[in-house]
Amino acid sequence: MDQSETVHNDPMPRVARPKLSDDARSALATLGEPVNFAILSRLLEQGPLTRGRIAELVEVNRVTVQDHLETLRELGVIEAQPIQEPDGKRHRYEYVVLEQVVSERYRDLGVELGLGRTRPASK
Repeated sequence: MDQSETVHNDPMPRVARPKLSDDARSALATLGEPVNFAILSRLLEQGPLTRGRIAELVEVNRVTVQDHLETLRELGVIEAQPIQEPDGKRHRYEYVVLEQVVSERYRDLGVELGLGRTRPASK
């Protein structure tokens, strides 16, 4: 089968959907999506932030930010930390990046791309 042929009625050419390890797929889901990347970037630059502040900084509505925060949390790259409110009634959270996990995701992509492998000498 030619690489440009479709499979299972999928219009995406095979070259655009390479076989990836689960680690690489997770890394791409985390780092390859622009809003996720913007959220992670702002959290790393400015420390713990609330959903509302993240929405302001990345210029995306709060509902969209919440969806992305949930995805990032499920992928294990951020953590929600409860904020102690004086009245004890409201439940708000600040989000922080788990830097070691993000570093591992970048490493996973590098491994998938072949970084660190011995390559034949160029002529």
